[in-house]
Amino acid sequence: MRSWSIHLGWAIVTVFCVSVALRRRAELPSAPPKFATSSPSSPEPEAAPAAAAAAPLPEARTESPVKEAAALSPEQRIRELLLKEPNYWQECSDTLGRIQERELKLELLREMLKSKGNLRYLALQILSGMEGRDVAEIAEEYLRRPNADHYPKRVFAVLLGKIGDSSSVRVLDECLRSSNDEEIRLSCAASLLKLGQPTAADTLMASLVRLYENEDGSLRKKAVEQIAKLQPEKALPLLLRALRDSNGEVRLEALYAVAELKKPELLPHLQALEDDPNPEVAQEAKDAVEALKEARK
Repeated sequence: MRSWSIHLGWAIVTVFCVSVALRRRAELPSAPPKFATSSPSSPEPEAAPAAAAAAPLPEARTESPVKEAAALSPEQRIRELLLKEPNYWQECSDTLGRIQERELKLELLREMLKSKGNLRYLALQILSGMEGRDVAEIAEEYLRRPNADHYPKRVFAVLLGKIGDSSSVRVLDECLRSSNDEEIRLSCAASLLKLGQPTAADTLMASLVRLYENEDGSLRKKAVEQIAKLQPEKALPLLLRALRDSNGEVRLEALYAVAELKKPELLPHLQALEDDPNPEVAQEAKDAVEALKEARK
């Protein structure tokens, strides 16, 4: 009997402890699972917001090419064009126009002259419209280059005559003596003549007068064309003779040279060509006569 009562007492105590433990567990918050599982009954992880998922990382964010170009200073943009787009003529021209500092502009033009693209010719065009000793120095530097392209050398030789700085005489003389290009030599001689140094021009003129006596019409045309660039007034008797040449192309070159002198007393010589058998010569003569008459008013 006593044994049975003891067992009953322990049973009551056990039931009480279990009920207390179950109640306290029900009051505690449930902990999240330690490991995710692929079971259908496992809760799915919450999806990240779409905007956050699509946003790039800060280091991957880049500006558009247009904004990047706009953010560059004019000199930075020109240097970028020289590296990436050496033929981008219009943008480079517009960008240079925004640069007011002369020293910086000339520095950039020097860099453009070294380009292999069309920007070199843009620099040449801009420099040809400028004057001053600093521009003359750029032209002289180019003329001293032994293997530089011929066309820029011709342009710079003419530019030095236009600037008219006597300091350029030595460079022009050296270029004339060292060059095998006829046009470069002619341009140097013409500029030396403007700078008060007629020796080279006189020597070339003598050879051109002899060239005009050649039976080949193309050589006579070349002689007249070069005389017009060098000393047209001094060679006026030869040019008037060339107006009556048997070759129409020679007459046309002589017409251009005589008309360029803009001398009213030469009007009868131009009028004589208005009925030339060569239609181009006749038309150019009429235009030259009209222009000369307008200039006299």
